[in-house]
Amino acid sequence: MPGRDVKIVVVGDSCSGKTSLITTIVSHSFQERVPSVVPPVTIFGANKVGSTVIVDTSSKPDDQNDVDNEIDTADVICLVYDIRNDDNETLTNWMKRITNISQVPVILVGSKCDLEFISNKESITDLVDVYNQIEYVFECSARYKKNIETLFLYAQGSVLYPMHTVWDRQGNCFSEEAINVFTRLYQLHKKSNSDILSNEEFLDFLKINYNLTESIKTIKRNIRRECVRGVVNEGITLRGFITFHEMMMNQNTSDCLESLWKVFRRYGYNDQLFLCESYYTSTVSEYIELDNAAEDFLLRRFDLYDSNNSGYLDDQEMENYFQIYPYGKNPFTSYGYPYCCSYIEEVGISKIAYIHLWKMFLHMDPASMLKCLSYIGFQNDTGLTIRSAYKIIESPEKRSVFNGIVIGSNECGKSTFCRKLFAENSSDTCNSLYYVGNTPTNKIVILQEENYLRDNIDNFEEGL
Repeated sequence: MPGRDVKIVVVGDSCSGKTSLITTIVSHSFQERVPSVVPPVTIFGANKVGSTVIVDTSSKPDDQNDVDNEIDTADVICLVYDIRNDDNETLTNWMKRITNISQVPVILVGSKCDLEFISNKESITDLVDVYNQIEYVFECSARYKKNIETLFLYAQGSVLYPMHTVWDRQGNCFSEEAINVFTRLYQLHKKSNSDILSNEEFLDFLKINYNLTESIKTIKRNIRRECVRGVVNEGITLRGFITFHEMMMNQNTSDCLESLWKVFRRYGYNDQLFLCESYYTSTVSEYIELDNAAEDFLLRRFDLYDSNNSGYLDDQEMENYFQIYPYGKNPFTSYGYPYCCSYIEEVGISKIAYIHLWKMFLHMDPASMLKCLSYIGFQNDTGLTIRSAYKIIESPEKRSVFNGIVIGSNECGKSTFCRKLFAENSSDTCNSLYYVGNTPTNKIVILQEENYLRDNIDNFEEGL
């Protein structure tokens, strides 16, 4: 992420050596006598960042509120300890303090490693196992400039390419958020309704994102060694797709993280592995409706997940459809799906009703709908921005989606009326439904033009 500023805050007990580490990286020489605290140091244009600010902190009791404020505004924290005093309790107290204030990456730094002393690596390992925020552990010597530059390069890298949001060190596996991202990427690159990412599709993904030129046979053979169920003759399973990336992590963690984050950001993700708001946010305040590009994309998605070519998406197919969405949640359930549209039990939702549903979604909650559209791959599929997904309707007479409010006393037939209004054929019955959502939608004809009507089914008092 070129141009990004990084703030490194260095904390630790008195005489831990934190100030000597900073003066050495700045002056490129060791100083026998250093002040208790040095002012913030700025390094410009290092390691693909705009500027790096290194902040020293005081160990005086009266200054601890200031230290907490620096921790709160840090991008990464270097926790320095003297390897001769690597007391687990002291470091644990520091980590508790840091994690109560901030969730940024932490680098553990054992200083004065030039002294003849055997550090207690077991206690450090125990601490790393408990706190996933700890991304790297270094032993450094300011006197001999050992690992000093490497330490600060890795500190910068932990901001640009954070590990703790990607990798669960305790479980030695990818985090749940990373699994969600890989699931989305896997689904985005499938061009058929098969459950498998074909050999050609997988190779395309690798060439686009990692510039890999290995043969598919070699790659699949390596995956099979780690996960027998990760490959099939036709291609790669989701498990195999994730296993491939696990192998990358185990081979070279730091290089893999940089490669992974470049891919994640190419697909719109932020440091917390959610889509950046700028990727899908629309600032338009006017009334908007689906444009042709979005409708064509949604129709292609329907065909992709209509595995039996029935012209309907059943419950399992809809579940597969939104596997690409965060945590596999179907966003339509918030609006009463499946009973907010023309839905046939054990058959599913037709293509027409499916488009109606998306039009209703945009009408009711434009921001959430555009976010959903981005998650299921609109920009990646079309190569367009989210602005291409909608058109601005400047005058009311050009609208095709309208609100309709049906009011009346209890049991007067409001729900039956609305259900019949958007039933796909006259033989559909309402008696079989145990629940009717409060926002049914379907296409009707007004003045020989097709329009979409969304009905709010409320009781009489709420309607008024």
